[in-house]
Amino acid sequence: MVGRPVIDLGTAHVRVGRWRGQERIAHVVPMTDRPLTTSAVVELTDKLGADDYHSAVTTALGPSEARPFYRSGYTVRRRLALLERPIERRSRPRDRRLRRARRHERDALLAIDARSFPEEWRFDHQSLDDAVRATPMARFRTAHDGTVAGYAITGIAGTTSFLQRLAVDPDHQRRGIANALVDDAVWWAARRGAVTMLVNTAEDNDAALTFYEHLGFQRREDDLVVLQRALGGHD
Repeated sequence: MVGRPVIDLGTAHVRVGRWRGQERIAHVVPMTDRPLTTSAVVELTDKLGADDYHSAVTTALGPSEARPFYRSGYTVRRRLALLERPIERRSRPRDRRLRRARRHERDALLAIDARSFPEEWRFDHQSLDDAVRATPMARFRTAHDGTVAGYAITGIAGTTSFLQRLAVDPDHQRRGIANALVDDAVWWAARRGAVTMLVNTAEDNDAALTFYEHLGFQRREDDLVVLQRALGGHD
């Protein structure tokens, strides 16, 4: 199978990797501020099929981003709740447990991720890198509570920031670590000109929805979708 880290569609680029480490499933991540055209999605789908992927799964897409994929035969795999909060400049948080993530910590962080999310949504090394590189600016922070206890990835595009990933080891929860990571993310995003922050979570994850709402996030009407499609004649 031929791998294509980035596919050039002329007016747009799409990053493609293995979905959750599975060789025959492509993970599709559009790299553009504008929705892909239907013709671009058709071209992409044909290229993936020619590369012998048997199916494709998209990253989380908004309504306008999803539309050309629907037109190209993709269907909903999972719906995600999208939450938003305004952010404002504030003094820098001083939680000494937080620091810049280091590459040698990644195995430990992925172990925390595996304990924090259902198997289908756990990060591997590739998806962790994708989350860090998904936006023009990114902040990757870890929390330490005797050992590595959690992490957060925050991105910015324009004046919108994105809490890309937040995970705290279950053994270290209820110690204010998640709040500290979010406070740090909000401070950093506001300092770089962002005025709003978005985060998504499974629509049936009541604990996460309650947590984010407690921090001032409100659920938007336009939920996100993860889409999928069989490729190359595969069922």
